[in-house]
Amino acid sequence: MTQATRSSLMSVDTTLSANIDATQNYIPVASTTNFSTSVVAEIETTNEVVSFTDISENNFQQSQTFDNGYWQKLRSTVTADATTAPDGTTTAEKLTQQSGQTSVGKIQVSGGGLPVTNTKTYTISIHAKKGTTDFIAISENLIRGSSNTAWFNLNTGAVGAVSPSSGSNITRAISDLGNGWYRCSITGTADATRTGQVGYLVCQSDGSSICTSNTDDIYVWGAQFEEASTASTYLPTTSSVLVGLTDVTRGVNGTTAATASSGDAIQQLPYAAQGLLSPVSTTLSANITAAQDYVPLTSTNGFTDYLNATIDSNEVVSFASISENEVLYSQTYSNAYWTKSASTITADATTAPDGTTTASKLNETAATTQFRVMRASLVSGSAASKTFTWSCFFKKAERTAVRIEIYADTQAVESTAMFDLSNGTVGYTANVDSTAITSQGNDWYRCSLTRTMGATASALRVYHMPASGTSNGDQIYAGNTSNGIFLWGSQLEEASSPSTYLPTTTTALVGLTGVTRGVNGTTAASATSGDTVTQTPLSTGALNMPLRLTGLSVSSDGTGAGRLTLCDKVGTHLCDVDIPDTKIFDLTFDGGIIFPNGIYVANSDNITAYTLYTSGYNSPNLTAGG
Repeated sequence: MTQATRSSLMSVDTTLSANIDATQNYIPVASTTNFSTSVVAEIETTNEVVSFTDISENNFQQSQTFDNGYWQKLRSTVTADATTAPDGTTTAEKLTQQSGQTSVGKIQVSGGGLPVTNTKTYTISIHAKKGTTDFIAISENLIRGSSNTAWFNLNTGAVGAVSPSSGSNITRAISDLGNGWYRCSITGTADATRTGQVGYLVCQSDGSSICTSNTDDIYVWGAQFEEASTASTYLPTTSSVLVGLTDVTRGVNGTTAATASSGDAIQQLPYAAQGLLSPVSTTLSANITAAQDYVPLTSTNGFTDYLNATIDSNEVVSFASISENEVLYSQTYSNAYWTKSASTITADATTAPDGTTTASKLNETAATTQFRVMRASLVSGSAASKTFTWSCFFKKAERTAVRIEIYADTQAVESTAMFDLSNGTVGYTANVDSTAITSQGNDWYRCSLTRTMGATASALRVYHMPASGTSNGDQIYAGNTSNGIFLWGSQLEEASSPSTYLPTTTTALVGLTGVTRGVNGTTAASATSGDTVTQTPLSTGALNMPLRLTGLSVSSDGTGAGRLTLCDKVGTHLCDVDIPDTKIFDLTFDGGIIFPNGIYVANSDNITAYTLYTSGYNSPNLTAGG
């Protein structure tokens, strides 16, 4: 199978399981069965369209109110609303070791605990921040019937000890959320059906359950227990467990984010029948070549990466993301747009992540000072309460560390993140929402810092070159003109994480990125600024061209044997798939099945979902018909 064009879900309906407000970024629903993150959903009573990146469950109640009686406090006390939580609200709680105890304090689910089912995999997670002590531990006796405990270092962001040291049948993970917060999790597969306990411990040291330092404390928020192989996006609960859509974008495609009530209907429709997307058009904001893998647009309003786009009714393109970049000269640091402080830039010094020789080298001068390259006043107008992500690609040279900074709030607050380019790790951080470092191969890393602004009219971005390490120091030192690092591809965008890189020169850009050119048999071509770019719903016949069906996945809905019938636009019946009740079939076809006039679904009796895998088909004797 070569190319999955898109997942075509049959209509899937459920209801909201709780009220939601207009700004809520999660949607609790009665059932998530057959929902897909690749298709938008509509809350039918308000006509609001939403998209989402994750589907989550949380089998804890009171997931961030540990002072509630749902949580039993053992040798510990809980102080409610003690500090700012990862979501920016003052809802994180302090877990304090009770004085006079010799074993560590903890909170655990009251009563009989929680059930698990044999052979199913579960993940237990918690958001935690150090207080007077650096360690938290997660303990459970669900996975194998006897106690497992895993420790996490909230000072260094490292996984700690585990007990028992072997045969515990669990894996552990910790992720940096910024501002001192970490999400800690353990995952394991149950070896029996049983009920057991989950607890969170405030610990004095790694691997120890002994307390000799009374009244130690840590901060905790957002506990989650789910049947999953990794921690999904956090889904908060109160008096009941929940399943739902998470990391939700509200009011998609011009609809209005609105309140909705428990019991209101929510529905996903197949791509070909959605009717949620009206045709949307814009124009190219710059010339493009036939090989270009990004398409700069005048506006991306209304565009979605769920559908292909057409350039001037000729070339069809698909794309992975929609990006913006407010930085000019995003990979030409020799330009005067960039201020060099006690440093020099060597242009075209090495091969960049995209394979071109366009990466620059940032070198020190022979001074004892800070060495950096920067750009001031990148955000025009008020940035109050807006979230920005600042990213760049770096590669070690003689120096092996880099520091990204954002000065904001009239330079009153400094956001900082340090990155180790030898090990690919995040070091010291301060005043950030989140950070990330991802390997690009050939020793290149993309480093990013995300920060939600206060009331400010501008922002200053800075790259520092530390002498070594990733601690908060080592910034002023004696420079050597032979020493430096490589950098390429700066990007500033109003987003909570870095999107696909969008290069710029003299103007800021928005556009389609991760683009595949010449989709469905069209020809990749050059195009001129001002040319029209359009997205159209699939129901208008966008697939009326020869296609090769290389494979499919189809599942029945549990109400009886199913049949999926495929035909082309002129009604020629080309393929039947019969599937027994409750089964899922994955089929591949040697050589593929040719559909001369596109692929259409003529019948879908008792089918709950299907995915078609296609590739374009060209033949001297076969052209698209009407």
